[in-house]
Amino acid sequence: MSLFRPRKESVIFFIGFFGIIGIVVFYGNSYFKKHKAQSMLSTQIESAPVADDESFISYEGVLEKRQQDPSKIILIDIRSNELFSSEHVPQSTNIPFELIDALNIKEGFTFVLITASGNEQGIGIMALQALQEKNDTAPIFILRGGFDGWKNSGGKTITFGDPESVTDQSKVNYITPEKLKGNLSARQSYFIIDMRSKDDYDQGHVPGAVNLPFDQLETFYGKIPAAAKIVSYGNSELEDFQSGVRLFDLGFFSTEVLKGGFSAWKDKGFEAQK
Repeated sequence: MSLFRPRKESVIFFIGFFGIIGIVVFYGNSYFKKHKAQSMLSTQIESAPVADDESFISYEGVLEKRQQDPSKIILIDIRSNELFSSEHVPQSTNIPFELIDALNIKEGFTFVLITASGNEQGIGIMALQALQEKNDTAPIFILRGGFDGWKNSGGKTITFGDPESVTDQSKVNYITPEKLKGNLSARQSYFIIDMRSKDDYDQGHVPGAVNLPFDQLETFYGKIPAAAKIVSYGNSELEDFQSGVRLFDLGFFSTEVLKGGFSAWKDKGFEAQK
């Protein structure tokens, strides 16, 4: 048996060996850079000055300003995308702390920063200072108690819609295509919301349905009649479920979700309007 590897095997061995070394070095550098960035952020947070009481606004204070003119108060959630997607304050905009410099401070508007609970005096203050450097006259506040402060005060929140969550399951009621078809034939009144894209809607939808894409629901939910019986549907079972959760969270408690969505409606041979 030869003590030496054939040349081809040696080349493959060395390529594999140095490839592994390269991967280790790459991910090692990535880890240390991330760790260094986190350490620098922690140091900045620790050195951030403590804000005075006037920099904060309570849940009740936000409601009061919304009652005065809801179009003039802007809620900025500076938590991570993941936390925001999981649950957030209705009609808030997600701009993670790392991107806060991109926020355009408009004159005539009041800004409220929503932090993760416990970060009001750290990241909250740093975000406040960064925005005040751009405009030192605009009214900018930090929500007292952060996101949990809002929830603990009884504030509404929007959840992503987790089919495994018992709480979210309790928010959703279904109606079968057959029952909806029968009720419509009997002239029962519904406000039907098609939450698919405009392209999908234009290709065919339940007769009388209004197109309100899921990602625009929070912006335009004011178009939904408050006292209407609502039926919603999306493109899939998950979208159907999430549409029901989203409408419930926005205060539309008499919503029913079309079981099986538009696909089930078509499969039954029912009319599709274009």
